[in-house]
Amino acid sequence: EDVFVCTAIVDLYAKCGHMAEAREVFSRIPNPSGVSWTVMLSGCTKSNDALSALEIFKEMRRSGVEINSFTVTSVIAACGRPSMVCEASQIHAWVLKSGFYLFSSVAASLI
Repeated sequence: EDVFVCTAIVDLYAKCGHMAEAREVFSRIPNPSGVSWTVMLSGCTKSNDALSALEIFKEMRRSGVEINSFTVTSVIAACGRPSMVCEASQIHAWVLKSGFYLFSSVAASLI
């Protein structure tokens, strides 16, 4: 399967709010790129599924997938609920440790 095409389909499903279908297509990508992972994470965030977004972020880190500033702003947005204070604190600490706070988009999303 073509990673670029599959990622575009995941993005399409996610933007339409069809996360089950997005997950199905994502699961068929043999070696998802960082963009593929970020599209899936962003879709979960926009669908108010913060726990799935955090799990995807953790899996990205475990897998050694490249994380970019867009990935980080998406996971920060997922933690922007009062019930996610502990998770938000952990993400904030990771952002400081990793140096992503130097990106203006990430710094702005932390405010």
